[in-house]
Amino acid sequence: MKALLAVPAMMIAMNAAAGCPGQRPTEIPQMPVAESASQQEMAEAQMAAKAYVDSVSEFLECRAAHLSDQEHNLFVFSAESVAAEYNATLFAYQQRESIAKN
Repeated sequence: MKALLAVPAMMIAMNAAAGCPGQRPTEIPQMPVAESASQQEMAEAQMAAKAYVDSVSEFLECRAAHLSDQEHNLFVFSAESVAAEYNATLFAYQQRESIAKN
């Protein structure tokens, strides 16, 4: 009887895990040099940073129960660092563009 109950529970768990990303996010995007970046490079950097943060967020939503606190915090720190690096690059880029227009 217990085996009959275990099979549907296992199938439900497998379906829930199927939607989760199989790989840990590891490809940290590189930001362009703000002093020489083009508008296109900045747009690509924005998309890359957003994609990375989204992949980390999705991974953590699915796999948080299977990660240690240290691993979880490492992923959160990594996503925050990429976002902060993009924001700093964008700020420097905007400053450069503002000076160039004056």
